[in-house]
Order: sequence, then structure tokens, then C-alpha cells
Amino acid sequence: MVKDYLLEFKVVQSKESLYSYEDIMYYAIELFQDFPDVKSKFKEKIHEILIDEYQDTNDLQDKLISLIADDNVF
Repeated sequence: MVKDYLLEFKVVQSKESLYSYEDIMYYAIELFQDFPDVKSKFKEKIHEILIDEYQDTNDLQDKLISLIADDNVF
């Protein structure tokens, strides 16, 4: 039952363009991993990354940060 619900949810989510922050992070990670030139251009524009309450970040957030960081995370 849950599996059917999740499949239907994905269909509606895609059709209606409804995405959570987690979905957006996942797609950003995919984009940066699949297109290094996009990641490089993005990194060039970021001078500093300030993270408040770093201990509360999850693995997905940490992965995204590691992809765009360039010894500039505070």
C-alpha cells in the first residue's frame, strides 16, 4: 500500500512541480556531479559559505556543501 502511494505521489509531484527542499538538494547534487562545468561556474561565484548550527546538517546537505566548497566554509 505504501509503495503504491509513493509511486502515485511521485507522479503527482512531477506533474504539479511540487518539490521539497530535500528533492531540490538531491537534484542539485545530481546536476553538479553530472555536469562538472556547471559546478565549476557555480563555485566561481561563491566566495564564502556560512553554516550556522553545522552539527544539525544531514548527510545530503553535507554532500551538497562538499561539492561547492573550496576551502571557504565557515
